Amino acid sequence: MALITGERASTCGSCAGKSSCSTLGAWNQRTLELLVYNDIGAKVGDEVMVEVADSLVLKSAYRLYGLPMLLFFVAGIVAYVTSHYFGIGQPDLWAALSGLGAVLAYYLSGAFDARGEEGLDAHIVQIQTPSSNVVEIDCPKR
Repeated sequence: MALITGERASTCGSCAGKSSCSTLGAWNQRTLELLVYNDIGAKVGDEVMVEVADSLVLKSAYRLYGLPMLLFFVAGIVAYVTSHYFGIGQPDLWAALSGLGAVLAYYLSGAFDARGEEGLDAHIVQIQTPSSNVVEIDCPKR
């Protein structure tokens, strides 16, 4: 295993409108640290290329965006139907609040961890030359 660190720019970094955008500086570069499998024997200070499984990306997107959206709609529909059934006023308001509450509860529960129980399935696949767009490696002590 190896702990890699590097600079990661958000997708806003290449946007032409970033100078006039007020998204709290989301286009700034951030440091990224990942614990990955070191199958090729990279050493401290090596620059490496890391491969992340496509399934992890899709699973992460579902857990972070898809499932909360589904919860929002299901909770909203249930609240809307229930408020009509029991004669509670303002069913639209109850539907919206229930949907927001479901999403908030989901994120507060920590169930959205993109890595899941199996952890991050990432591997070092190549040691790079210094001129490449790469990340640096640091081996953690155990």
